[in-house]
Amino acid sequence: MKTVGKVLKMMGILVLLFFIITVIYLVFTTGSSKRKYSNVTVMYPITNLNIRKGPSTNYDILKVVEPNSKLLTTDSVSNNFIMVLNDDSTKYGWTSIKYLQAKPLSDIQMKNLERKGKSESRRENVTDIKSKDNKILEYKIINKSKIGLSSDNKAVIRILVSVDELPSENEMKNTATVIWKNGNRSWEEFTVFIYLPGMDLKNSAYGIVEFTPSGLSNFFINKSNLYGTKWE
Repeated sequence: MKTVGKVLKMMGILVLLFFIITVIYLVFTTGSSKRKYSNVTVMYPITNLNIRKGPSTNYDILKVVEPNSKLLTTDSVSNNFIMVLNDDSTKYGWTSIKYLQAKPLSDIQMKNLERKGKSESRRENVTDIKSKDNKILEYKIINKSKIGLSSDNKAVIRILVSVDELPSENEMKNTATVIWKNGNRSWEEFTVFIYLPGMDLKNSAYGIVEFTPSGLSNFFINKSNLYGTKWE
């Protein structure tokens, strides 16, 4: 009986130790993912800028911000990428530090960007996206997945754009093309589904942009998917 008692006592101690270790693990792992950073600095992009999951161009894009957007950053820098924060000072992603400045863009800088956009638009050849401007919509990636059989080289990505009015065809094409050019050219079929604020993300998208390795192949707008939303 004494032996049985000792065994039960040891089991009780082991269970208690396991519980303590589990609690400590949860505290540190959960706390680290929600860590609030100090030394917060406001920075401003000087061009359309990708916010990525990690500190290099090998990481997926979380969203694209426009020039002169207000970005919260901290002093954590790696590989010339600086950490970008959420409004509550928790980590959001990373972006290239060389395209940021400490002050809002001046009127001259904004005019130069507008002039550059018009100039680049005139230089586009007939096989490129034709647009009066080169505006890229600010967006957030909902999900990205490989589709079809395991042998198929096909993928889709769903994005939610941040807009106050219906985006133009060129704006959606430009935005989708930026995503395709950022590490998605090798897919035999690559499709970007574009959702507007307030749309049910489980249903069909408003804009659909399809690509092959040679470039943009198809573009569709599904206005019927706006029924029941503020865009109707």
